[in-house]
Amino acid sequence: MPDPVREVISAWTSANGLLIFVVCEQHLVSLVLFMNADQML
Repeated sequence: MPDPVREVISAWTSANGLLIFVVCEQHLVSLVLFMNADQML
């Protein structure tokens, strides 16, 4: 496999990983806020 193809694949994978991480982090933050609001009531 030529190097440019490998670079594109690795860049695409890291971008997808970052996107998945951001989405999961937002879900975690909203879940924690929801649990905290539940405890305050």
